[in-house]
Amino acid sequence: MPKFSFLKVMKNLPAYRLADNVSFTELDDEMVLLELTSGRYFGLNSTGCTMLQALLDGKSVEHSCGLMAKNYQIDVEKVQKDMEDLMDQLIEQRLLVTETKI
Repeated sequence: MPKFSFLKVMKNLPAYRLADNVSFTELDDEMVLLELTSGRYFGLNSTGCTMLQALLDGKSVEHSCGLMAKNYQIDVEKVQKDMEDLMDQLIEQRLLVTETKI
């Protein structure tokens, strides 16, 4: 049975945004997300910050992974796995939501 790939499903959705109850601040090249209802913090290193910013800027997952692979001179499959992991975590924590443009 083929493995389910969250990335393959999510890359077709056009828009991502932080949930309404999430605030963030950038510190140097890192980012801290604050879930305002619970007061939970979620920290992103510089790579995670770059990934999230690309999504919030409206770039597709596929495009973002390609840019990251080129900029960091690493394999695009590694970037895709890291992006998938980050998106899984942010969505599971209800920090990132998707919007479909009609």
